[in-house]
Amino acid sequence: MQFLPGWLAPRHAQTGRHRKLSLPLSLMLLFFRALRRLRWLRGTPFDPFGWTRHRRLERGYALEYERTVEQLLAGLSPGNLAQAVEIASLPEQVRGFDSVKEQRLAAVREKQRELLDNFHRAV
Repeated sequence: MQFLPGWLAPRHAQTGRHRKLSLPLSLMLLFFRALRRLRWLRGTPFDPFGWTRHRRLERGYALEYERTVEQLLAGLSPGNLAQAVEIASLPEQVRGFDSVKEQRLAAVREKQRELLDNFHRAV
C-alpha cells in the first residue's frame, strides 16, 4: 500500500512493486476490526486509504469516463453505436493493483484516444 513507509513494505528491486507482507493472523484480525470500526471514514477527507496516489488516479479516471460518455452521447448515431459501446466498455480492462493497474490504465487511455478520434471523424 502506498501509505506504508518503505521499510515496512519495501519495493522489489527488479519489478518496482511493493513486496507482500506476511503478518500473523492475530495481528491482521486486530487490524481488520479497527478498520471495520472506522468504516464511517470512507469517502471523507479523513479516509487514510482515499488519498493514496492510486485512489486519486481512480477518482480522476472516473471523472474522465463521465466526460467521455457525455461526448459519446452528444455524437451518437446509429452508424457509430458499435464504436460508442466499445469506447464505453474500455474501463472494464483496467484491473489489478498498484503498478499493474497504472500500466493497464495507460494502455486503455491510449486506445481510448484512438477510438475517440475515429468516433469523432465518423460523426
